[in-house]
Amino acid sequence: MTPAEMKAFAERKRVDDFERGACGGSVRELRLAHARPREAHDLLVRRGFRGHRLPIPGATTRSGDARWRADLLLTPTPEKAACEYVYVHMDGGVVRLYPTCAPTMAYAEVTRGPFARKSVLLPGVTMLRMQDEACVVTDEDAAVPKALRPSAGLKFDPSQPLESHRLAEVVLSSHVIPLSPGPAPDMPLEVGLLGLGGGFTVGFEGDASDAFTRLREVLERVAPLPLIRARDADLEVFMPGALRVAREVRPKLKWPALGAVGFRAGASVVTLEPMGYEASVAQLAAFVPEIFRVAPDARLFEDVTGRDLTALAKRFPHALLGHEGPEPPPMS
Repeated sequence: MTPAEMKAFAERKRVDDFERGACGGSVRELRLAHARPREAHDLLVRRGFRGHRLPIPGATTRSGDARWRADLLLTPTPEKAACEYVYVHMDGGVVRLYPTCAPTMAYAEVTRGPFARKSVLLPGVTMLRMQDEACVVTDEDAAVPKALRPSAGLKFDPSQPLESHRLAEVVLSSHVIPLSPGPAPDMPLEVGLLGLGGGFTVGFEGDASDAFTRLREVLERVAPLPLIRARDADLEVFMPGALRVAREVRPKLKWPALGAVGFRAGASVVTLEPMGYEASVAQLAAFVPEIFRVAPDARLFEDVTGRDLTALAKRFPHALLGHEGPEPPPMS
């Protein structure tokens, strides 16, 4: 059994344990919808959860220096960052609160305000990343896939990509629990733990304007849907026409979701955020080699750790962009 198969087996067993009541009971019958963040915090503490306040990572600089999310802006100071509030119970139950900022563009697409997310951790893990979870849990206590990938249990039918895309939206939306606006909980900041957020940043030497022009043309070629373009200051973000356009246009799709690609001209960086769907990984994996063809000296960094993953990105972009995070290169 390969490591990936062993992990998939452990996840399935953990989900079975949750469904028969052997773990994760702390997130059952835990109704958080429309609570204010501090009300949710108080309820979770009373139920025996331990809270952690983690800054949400943003795009690194072009040399790999860490930056943190402050809504659409970035800050070099984690104390000024938007935060994810993670509550862990000894039985493996986890609740995440996002009072001010979604951790990824995929969540930003399906949320309009503060929200919570319930899940169950794998046994024996010490981090709080998505790859440390077995499943997510809806507000009605149903276990659903933690990620938009067949390996996480989400059905994908290559002959029906649009319907599969809609299913992905339903799954992603099903475990988003809306909260009422209100002040965030007052907790100390912890920078060492890793949460859900974080993508990848590609740094360019010198003026990147020519490279950006050529890469925008590449995006138009690989995107199966009309691209949504958004600007904020010097940040230009491209996302697929996504679910709203897909419903209206119904094109013949080869892949249902590209992910998000951002061009930050002032910093000479491109940001990459896979949406997690198998096809999103395939498309971004096809896009990454184009980056290095246009700019051979570019360097790619993992936002959440600042690691230089250029060598892995050039040789194994699909392994790099998988929803489980960077994987070791396959054995030769």
